[in-house]
Amino acid sequence: GEGYQGYIAWPKASDDYFYDWQDGSFPLTDGWQKITLGYRIDTWVAVWVNDTLVRYNNSEVVHDDPSGDVIEFGKVNTNSSNTPSGSIRLDEVAFQAPRVDDLWVDAINGSEENDGLTPATAFRTIQRAADLAGPGTTVHILPGVYRETVYPALSGSAAEPAVYRAENGPGTAILRGSEPSSALTWTKLTNDPIGMPAGVYANVYWADLSAWALDGPPRFIIEMPSLSYHPVEATAEGTRLPLAREPDWEVATEWKTHEFWWAADGGSAPAACDPVTNDDHNCDLPQRSMTQLTDLTNDGEPAGIEAGNLTTLGSLISGTLVAIDTYQGHYVYRRTITAHDVGAGRITVDRVCEHDGGSGNPGLGWGSKYYVENKPSLLDTPGEWWYDPATQRLYLWPPTPADPATLNIEISRRTNGFSLRDRSYTILDGLTIEILNGSAIYLANWEMHKAYHDIVRNATLRYANWGLYIEQSVRAAAPAQNVIDGFTLEDSEIAYMDTFAIRLIDWWENSAAADAFTRSGIVNTVIRNNEMHHLGFRTDDDNAVGASFSSVNKLRFEGNHVHHIAHNGIQFSRSVIQSDKTYGFSPEEIKTGDILIADNIFERACQLTTDCGGLKFWGSPPDNHVFRNVLITGNIFRDSVGWTYVSEKRGRWTGGETSQVRGMGAFGLYVDHASGIHAYRNLAYNNAYTGYMFSGVWRDGPMIYVNNVAANSLYGFVPGSGYDTHGSVDTRVINNIIVNNEAFGMMAGYATGRTQNMTIDYNLYHANGWGGMWHAGPMVIREDGSWDPYQTLDEVRANTPWEDHGLEGDPAFLAYDVADHAMFDYDWPDFHLTAASSNAIDRGATALPASLTALLTAFGVTDPHWGAAYDLGRYEGGFALLAQPSAQAIAPGGTARYTISLYPSDLPHTVTLSVASPAPALTVMIAPTALAAGETATLTVTDAHTGTIELGLGYVITVTGVGGGFTQTADVRLLVGGARLYLPLVTRSA
Repeated sequence: GEGYQGYIAWPKASDDYFYDWQDGSFPLTDGWQKITLGYRIDTWVAVWVNDTLVRYNNSEVVHDDPSGDVIEFGKVNTNSSNTPSGSIRLDEVAFQAPRVDDLWVDAINGSEENDGLTPATAFRTIQRAADLAGPGTTVHILPGVYRETVYPALSGSAAEPAVYRAENGPGTAILRGSEPSSALTWTKLTNDPIGMPAGVYANVYWADLSAWALDGPPRFIIEMPSLSYHPVEATAEGTRLPLAREPDWEVATEWKTHEFWWAADGGSAPAACDPVTNDDHNCDLPQRSMTQLTDLTNDGEPAGIEAGNLTTLGSLISGTLVAIDTYQGHYVYRRTITAHDVGAGRITVDRVCEHDGGSGNPGLGWGSKYYVENKPSLLDTPGEWWYDPATQRLYLWPPTPADPATLNIEISRRTNGFSLRDRSYTILDGLTIEILNGSAIYLANWEMHKAYHDIVRNATLRYANWGLYIEQSVRAAAPAQNVIDGFTLEDSEIAYMDTFAIRLIDWWENSAAADAFTRSGIVNTVIRNNEMHHLGFRTDDDNAVGASFSSVNKLRFEGNHVHHIAHNGIQFSRSVIQSDKTYGFSPEEIKTGDILIADNIFERACQLTTDCGGLKFWGSPPDNHVFRNVLITGNIFRDSVGWTYVSEKRGRWTGGETSQVRGMGAFGLYVDHASGIHAYRNLAYNNAYTGYMFSGVWRDGPMIYVNNVAANSLYGFVPGSGYDTHGSVDTRVINNIIVNNEAFGMMAGYATGRTQNMTIDYNLYHANGWGGMWHAGPMVIREDGSWDPYQTLDEVRANTPWEDHGLEGDPAFLAYDVADHAMFDYDWPDFHLTAASSNAIDRGATALPASLTALLTAFGVTDPHWGAAYDLGRYEGGFALLAQPSAQAIAPGGTARYTISLYPSDLPHTVTLSVASPAPALTVMIAPTALAAGETATLTVTDAHTGTIELGLGYVITVTGVGGGFTQTADVRLLVGGARLYLPLVTRSA
């Protein structure tokens, strides 16, 4: 380039092209960008020197300095500190290119031979633009389907991010990791070369995928709804075609996903007892197994289940078993079958299936629901397919009788969609990324990488194993700035992921042991206003959670809608604690935390398994189970069932034989072997087992549950017993409303006498215990496993240290039918208080716990309240008028304007506003005078004075709001005239 000694070019060797760079600090002339090579150099490099092209092979390109500062060409001896004569030594900078502000891409009309600078001369691929885009570049992606993996050559900058935008709006630019069936040559079978069921071969076609170089079978084959690839039609969701399996996929009730799977007779052998009728529901334990499953009989229920078992399918060796654990239905095992005794109906798998890792509790046995797949002998239904890894042929029975080349079918080919590895200040806006074997967006950094302030917005991510794959490796010796900082996902949809919508995790030395932790690899993450659904139903993991966040530090999860999840909706796993103590840690000993989970909806989780919830925090002592500064506020947890066949049959998660939620172990908010949680102003209802579950070692850190609602479950709150070696560090369950739960409002467990630092008070109970359980009511105590039920709060007060200020009575919610006990009708009540809510208004504590107040302030959560004390439940009775700004100063004759809004943001009624002038010189007006939630009104104040007012005139202007049977006021202040006083003011006497 002009004024430079030379530049370097290198070819694209793989999808990881421009492999592993480090940023340098080389001073650049205006209009130029830079790339600095990392220490992995996997191809040849050509260097222009004085108009002469010099080529160096791999062995002649040396990077001795892992920090990325120096690269030498022509230096073969890596042990020498000398650069041989004729070699080139580059310090800091390795590539420079002219700056480009706008690039255009057009999948339909573009060409790689174009310059990409205008819509008429657009590139054909996004990657071609990504090769050139850098700080300040906007890549305008025109409507079309782009079949590629994209990895930008350059980052943006803090001042000028690189932007990749769907030019015509979200959903019009589709990055697709698949190939259409029309692009392949299909041959119809005239015989059976692979061993399908009798007569099937005549319906089956095959295509050669060897050119794709797949590591295994395609993950997705999708029948699209239209033959057109016009983007408006191409974004419509398709139908997934199943890998050959038995029994065939069938779901009649969405929260009974595995209902039509087969049920095993045993593990190593058929159960020697009936776990349903035997008083010991674990009587089959001797026949359970870690690696074997036995099934000799066809199932008699449910009606219409497909006939078959492990004696009817032929050899299943090398096929896949997918099974749910025999203990309760908590885990989903996906294992390769290594042996099959067909006559005995017994298969053996390649890895252990255990209920809880390291427990020794065998996971396979009687009642394990299962299916088998990935064998040609199972290909017996239109739409099914099988991939032969030996020949790399795909065999497909088309869903409609036709050559697949004439059908609109997509077959996943690529691993990842858009890679942001080691890229910073990059914005993806409005892209649809779909049908991939790996991740839609991939950001997995090694310890020499970093990624700052990448943003994904208005995206649709679907049909992949993972939606967002975010990972950072950390080493103490690596630069501290090598982290993922400020990643943001907003206003997007992630759906139909086999495993996770989001996988976020960082690793460090010594297998990420707490004592080896030096710093968080991922910080300041923001995930807001997204929809995440249909996740985890074909997971490769044993836990089918919707999204997984591990060892998280500084994260905000706000305004998201999470629904239709196989297991836990969102799961946070492991804190990092460095302390010799086992509980009662100081904040500085807890290295991860500062997590806000606010204003989300978690619903319809646990649709495949049990013992799970809409939101879960999990850890294990002694060094990763107490979280720091976690605030969970303003969320809704609802309609999670957690039914499993084996749990129902074994009588687990039930209030009794007549309970309507028998075998259903779903929770709203689930804290499992963890603590350090502040839950404030949340709603949990229609969750089968409990709204709020505390399990395991929750006493080891603060558990502050204030102003929540727990309704329409078997139990409202379950602070359970177990692992109880001491009293609580700080447990407070106060100001909550607990209503209409089938058994008890609360089931509290603890070891004998261990109620220290545990406060349960100021809670309102109503209509609990309607399900027929003996002596049911507000609370049952399980002290060392006892069962001490109390039907009234007087009994609770007489037998426990709790509820001195507790209440019983109707909270008088805005729209709530206390007689509605239907769990599965998705009827959503309204828990706002009304003017008749005398049992709730001003009946709470006069102050919040100090730690909760500190978190509300730290996270900037708006939380006005009024009255002599806090009201009970999620909402303060009525509303608040919020004024911005609260005070202004104007010159005489001037005008001031204030914005008036309502709190809470989901107020269900309008408010009529009025305002009166406090003085004749002020003219006040407010418009509009009828205000609804989410709207604002403007208060305009005009002064009539003239001249100068030295001391100024101060006024208080009161705005009055009336609505829903409540009246509230808000004061704003105004200073007219006057002079500013700057302190300190110093005077000297004469």
